[in-house]
Amino acid sequence: MKMNQLKQRQINKPAEPLATRIASDPLVEAAASGLIGRRGCLINIGSAALLLGAGGLVGVAALTERKPKYFITGGALAEFSDLYIKKYLPLQADRRKVTVLYPGSGSDLSPLEIGFQVLHRTNVEEVNFVFTEVSPDVLKINWRDGGSEVPGGGYHENLSELAAQLDEKVKDLAQRRLVKIKKSETRKENKWQQKTAPGARVITYEMEVLAGNKAKKMTLTLCYNVFENRKEPTETERKRFPGELIKTADANAWARNPLKGKSRPIYPTYFLQGQFDECDILLSKMSGNFNLLQFDYIRALANTKVKKQRVILSEHPGRLEKVKASIPGHDAKVEVLKENRYGYCSLSPDTCKAGVLITRAR
Repeated sequence: MKMNQLKQRQINKPAEPLATRIASDPLVEAAASGLIGRRGCLINIGSAALLLGAGGLVGVAALTERKPKYFITGGALAEFSDLYIKKYLPLQADRRKVTVLYPGSGSDLSPLEIGFQVLHRTNVEEVNFVFTEVSPDVLKINWRDGGSEVPGGGYHENLSELAAQLDEKVKDLAQRRLVKIKKSETRKENKWQQKTAPGARVITYEMEVLAGNKAKKMTLTLCYNVFENRKEPTETERKRFPGELIKTADANAWARNPLKGKSRPIYPTYFLQGQFDECDILLSKMSGNFNLLQFDYIRALANTKVKKQRVILSEHPGRLEKVKASIPGHDAKVEVLKENRYGYCSLSPDTCKAGVLITRAR
């Protein structure tokens, strides 16, 4: 083949996804050992290697000498994973399993970064991701006047399209040997199934991750149209919660008296109380309505009967300070991350930050 033809093919060749470049790059091992920088990884693997080399044991969830080979992304998710492993995982009551709740997920698999790092770098045996999403048809009818469409829902048209996106991405992980797919299924009945929700389905992927020489478990569960109708703020909530959240919740709660001649609108919560009760990590992004998402998880914190540590990764850490003041009965603090490539902060890194809210029920 002539040299100019070869160059032309290289120019026309589609760019590989980041995960492909990282998983197949022979320089990753050198980067992990600190011998070479790797800007394409978007994470400071050398720091992780130094941590693993000098870390020692931290409780039952011990840091090990295993060096993770695969990363999905970087930025704030990588920094958060490192912070969680070193600082907050050791404080969990149950350090054998980690559950991550991702409201308004769409088909975004970037948070699996957390799962890969936790499984490769600690003695945790299982990481479970619970994704929640609502169909555009539900969003279109959730105004009280029944005539306006709610912004958002533009990333998929229906469950079939979203399921196809997830299938493609999960299979892509398997092809790159990041995971081995053990089982995938779609169910109508599930412990989180809501019979009153239109077209509710639960899709589950069970995957195996080889961490060192040990096979560990990762599951991804998509709960589609699995929600409750959001109730109006209570008098106690009106006194405690930030005013802007109450104002938004009032406009997006199940009406006491539906308008005459119109069916009662649907105001879906971002997740169920039971899903929140089980989670160790909640990923908060500006999916649809940021105020409503914050209202839902503050309410869930106030109502949960499962007392445990919960860690919330969010955009706009300044707003987390108001959340912290709204949850009596909890010890809470906010940490601002150095990295801001998370959610919509990736689009305006100069003005937007990412942060973490850590809560522990007393």
